[in-house]
Amino acid sequence: MKNLTLKQFKAVQAIASHGKIVSAAKVLGLSPPAVTIQLRQVEEEFRLALFDRTSDGMRPTAAGLAFVEAAQAI
Repeated sequence: MKNLTLKQFKAVQAIASHGKIVSAAKVLGLSPPAVTIQLRQVEEEFRLALFDRTSDGMRPTAAGLAFVEAAQAI
């Protein structure tokens, strides 16, 4: 498994906290596509969906919640 970057951890945490890619991007000072790329890389690495995508935004899956909890412990 490759090493994840701090940028990827922060992107996933921001999406979980704010529920939307656009809001997470603003908080992180990144573009929405940059945050999407970070999320996609993490999901591809773990071969899991970390978020359910809905018309209202993004909601963490069980795997997403576990990832965020683990990231906070680091």
